[in-house]
Amino acid sequence: MITIKNTARFLLFTLIPLFSCQKEETLNKIFDGNVVIWPFSDMKSIRKALDGKEIISGRLTISDYFGDLSFLNNIRVIKGDFNLTNCPRISDLTFISRLEVVEGIVRLEFNHDLVSLKGLENLDSAGSFSVYDNHRDLDVSAIADIRVTGGFRLASLARNVQTPFLNIRILSGDFTIQENPGLTDLSCLPNLEKVGGGIYILSNDTLSSLQGLNSLTRVDGFFRIVYNGDLRGLDGLSSLKTVGGELTINGNLKLESLNALSQLESVQNIIIGNSKCFDLEGLNHLMFADRIVIRQNAELSNFCAIRPVLLANDSISLYINKNLLNPTRDEIILGCQ
Repeated sequence: MITIKNTARFLLFTLIPLFSCQKEETLNKIFDGNVVIWPFSDMKSIRKALDGKEIISGRLTISDYFGDLSFLNNIRVIKGDFNLTNCPRISDLTFISRLEVVEGIVRLEFNHDLVSLKGLENLDSAGSFSVYDNHRDLDVSAIADIRVTGGFRLASLARNVQTPFLNIRILSGDFTIQENPGLTDLSCLPNLEKVGGGIYILSNDTLSSLQGLNSLTRVDGFFRIVYNGDLRGLDGLSSLKTVGGELTINGNLKLESLNALSQLESVQNIIIGNSKCFDLEGLNHLMFADRIVIRQNAELSNFCAIRPVLLANDSISLYINKNLLNPTRDEIILGCQ
């Protein structure tokens, strides 16, 4: 007679080998450690060690390498960083097309023959992502739906990026858009709401608009918009309310208006220095700042927009110089009644 107790015991001892086999099978798919591929690597040993492996427990680094990388096509998860740097003759990433997760940073930097991120279509998430100084016509559409939670850097692209990165809503790290000679707007990031680090928008010669950042409400660190030669307005920042660090808008020689900052309520420090601005309209709702620096605005003569924040904060450090007019704190408060 088979009792319930005996049945349970039978099932227990039957399942133990099954779980053991599954665990062993999983472990057999893991390469434990870092993988470094460069011209002096023992490629025969690396290929043998990665045969049948799907997970790398450490980082994968490929640098200055010319050879075949198709043996990486079984890799699905990299628990450390994925670094691809200084690799000529690599035009896309189809050699690692099964990759789904990188828990660390994806760095694709200084690969001057890289023209497409094709091969990363299955990459669902990465801790941080950096695309820097690759081919000037790089197609990034393969990572359109990637989820990035850490930082994001896009630099040295010659073409405008129209494909939205739909899943990027919150970044805990820095967001950098730097030296992209073909970028005209930021429509690639329509849903970005919060940046836990800083934002750096630097030296994008054809960037004429910040449209695409329309959902951005909060930046916990610094926010620097500097040396963007064709930037004429801050359209796209109409939802921004808080900058936890320093807001710097400087060296944008064609910038005419700050009007899009009409929802901004709080910054730690603010620095304004742009040749074409003739007033500070847009800062009317600013209610808190520790320090305000307004300098080298050759056409700036109207400072009335900052009167409310000066009245609300007696302790603000105020520096005004090298503008068309340079009023004192009292002159702004009394003259703009």
